[in-house]
Amino acid sequence: MIFPQTEIYYYPDPEDPWEYVWIEFKGDEAERLVAMTELEPDKPAVAACQADLKPYFPVVPGADARLFEKMRTEAQLRMLLSYYVEFYPRESHFIDYVRLAKEYIMINYWKATLTVSDIVNAVSLERSYLFRLFKEAAGMSVSGYLTAYRIERARELLQHETIAAQA
Repeated sequence: MIFPQTEIYYYPDPEDPWEYVWIEFKGDEAERLVAMTELEPDKPAVAACQADLKPYFPVVPGADARLFEKMRTEAQLRMLLSYYVEFYPRESHFIDYVRLAKEYIMINYWKATLTVSDIVNAVSLERSYLFRLFKEAAGMSVSGYLTAYRIERARELLQHETIAAQA
């Protein structure tokens, strides 16, 4: 993995050769996916993976590739990263999901239509997985946290004399 603004030097080892493949991906989604692995700028590589990942390293289409080729490459990259998340997970990645869910709640709690499904979609996780992570990290369910946050914010607002309660 080569991170932005990072120089990498590769010196082949004849006794322990390895292959590398260049795949460019960028953006917030890429950063979020890589953050779930133990890949970091000071540790840009991992040992051989337990799964055979060679099928996910096809010839990557160039800049003139058609849309469907780019979509397939992105899907293969996501599959590849799923193996890195499985075999080389960042130990604290669940905290990031819980933090993202809490931030989403803090920004959107006032919306009467806000649901747990909205929160799950915002952090791009399966519902049951987020529930388990949230319960482990926060000690309560996502819906319980949303309700408690709304009550706390309402209490704070009611303490200010200049704000009148509306029915």
